[in-house]
Amino acid sequence: MTSCGDHYTPHTLAFALSESTPPRFIRQRLERCPACRAAQDTLDLWARRIGHADPGVWPEYSTAPHLLTELLALPHRRRLAVVRFDELFQHWGLFRLALEDTREVGYSSPAGAQDLAELALAIAMNLPEDYYGAHPVADQRALAWANLAHVQAADEPAAARRSAEEAERWRGRGTGAADVARRVGELLGAVPVRGEEHDLEEGDGFAERRAAAGGRVLSLLQG
Repeated sequence: MTSCGDHYTPHTLAFALSESTPPRFIRQRLERCPACRAAQDTLDLWARRIGHADPGVWPEYSTAPHLLTELLALPHRRRLAVVRFDELFQHWGLFRLALEDTREVGYSSPAGAQDLAELALAIAMNLPEDYYGAHPVADQRALAWANLAHVQAADEPAAARRSAEEAERWRGRGTGAADVARRVGELLGAVPVRGEEHDLEEGDGFAERRAAAGGRVLSLLQG
């Protein structure tokens, strides 16, 4: 198996895919060069984590950890202000990483998960639609609101319902992608419908009513 003289890196491969490089030329290089295929494997991983159709966006996954570290060194209110006013942090990859970390932190620190969910929402609400696309950005805002609703569900049911309503509103403006609808539905499954707090006290039939409530949320998302 031969190798090419100028190997692709994940970044240069992303650039080639997003620009006018003929696909046949890219395929030939990947077929004959193990180093270029290694770059492809890394870029494939970034693409799965990023969840955007444009290969030019995929390398943002590699820069997101540094940006998140910078933000987490600040007090929470300052983080939110920085995201609002500094374009450097209005970054798709940063949003996706904050979304992932919310789930991981939630197992050990509910308060930390709420801070991360609020940070992810602030990033999503400030993503530039003209760069990333209005419909893909709406998908991310739906995920951000659903993520916040999920975190709020146990201790702030009324706030969780309001966040769920925002998630559904933004989901309706998005691409209509099935994976987004599924993930939003999974997150909103934890949100109690109005009156469920009383069900918790009464106990009788709560599990059955909770299952039905989850089904109603999912049905709203599909309509």
